[in-house]
Amino acid sequence: MNLKLPAQVSPSSPSSPQASILTNFLTNLTVVLMNFLVVGALVQAQTDDPGELDDRAGRLRSKSFRGWLKQFRRDETAIGDLARDVARDRCWPRSIAEDRLERYEDHLTDVHHAETAAIETLRLAWDAYGRGAA
Repeated sequence: MNLKLPAQVSPSSPSSPQASILTNFLTNLTVVLMNFLVVGALVQAQTDDPGELDDRAGRLRSKSFRGWLKQFRRDETAIGDLARDVARDRCWPRSIAEDRLERYEDHLTDVHHAETAAIETLRLAWDAYGRGAA
């Protein structure tokens, strides 16, 4: 593939706006790629078990319990039921500051009058989330 850049965008004319944009883009791309490689190396260094690596990578991608639960929406399990219920729940706590088991238990009990089985499923899911399991 032969790319031809306009005459004003060249390494010899760093003051042109296009060269500045290109330089910024390449710098940002390099930073992103380096961060990706560093995180991957750190996760790999912490485990020799490939399954555990996948679990940790899954946990790294999700910033909240709600986000982590989304991966189970298609599962025909109790946690899958919980994931579907949470996805439909318009008043489910969404703030990262509210990402605490007690907050979710209170929500299920106070707002939805959930049964003991639902609370137990929430606790099992929370424990798996805390361990980084996917």
